[in-house]
Amino acid sequence: LRTGYNQPQRAVGICRDLLKSHADDGEVLLLLAEALLLSGHERDSVEMCERLLRENREDHAAMSLLGLAELAEEHWMEAETDLRQAVDLCPDKAIYHFRLGQALWSSSKHRSDRETLQCFMQAAKLDPFHARTFFHIGQYYHEIMKDISNAQRCFEKAVELDGSDGEAAAALGGCLLAHGDQVGALALYRKITMTIPPKQAHWAWLRMGLLQIRCGEAAEAISSLQTALRSKPGDG
Repeated sequence: LRTGYNQPQRAVGICRDLLKSHADDGEVLLLLAEALLLSGHERDSVEMCERLLRENREDHAAMSLLGLAELAEEHWMEAETDLRQAVDLCPDKAIYHFRLGQALWSSSKHRSDRETLQCFMQAAKLDPFHARTFFHIGQYYHEIMKDISNAQRCFEKAVELDGSDGEAAAALGGCLLAHGDQVGALALYRKITMTIPPKQAHWAWLRMGLLQIRCGEAAEAISSLQTALRSKPGDG
């Protein structure tokens, strides 16, 4: 079923079909709530999680997903409360610490709190293969602590774990340039453009073209910028 999460609406349909013969199956209801959230139906996801929690207030999976849905609705206080409760109920789940970190990071009140970094650090300790955790740790080092070196190492780890994460790759490129490493930045952009479809790598083609201009590589810059124009998201 989770393979359908690349197509959230399809996953919603599969879950609804399953519920016809498993009306009270908590696992199916939780999967439906997650699919609804992924397909942009945050309010429906909230209601589904609340239904599960009426049956069992210690359902930490439903509690964490409820907090995530509330976060998507920008209900910061409710999200933080429910995500904290999920962590309290099951402190060994990396994703719960990660989601709480996301909530704190999204809040202007708590963004710079040391607890925000601690949530992501704990998530990384429990699951060292989750790329987005390292991206957020890098963000904290970069934006809050102004520590470009540690931020770069975190972004490198995120890209190593998920080469398709354009946000992490863009952040890594920024760190390399901040250190004056134009060669490293160009190598990164070239790798991205060689491994990711043009529309997804639009930003890399654009940055590579602009950097090639600065490096005096005029012919290469023209080719890169033309590819960036052709691959602009939304075109074609």
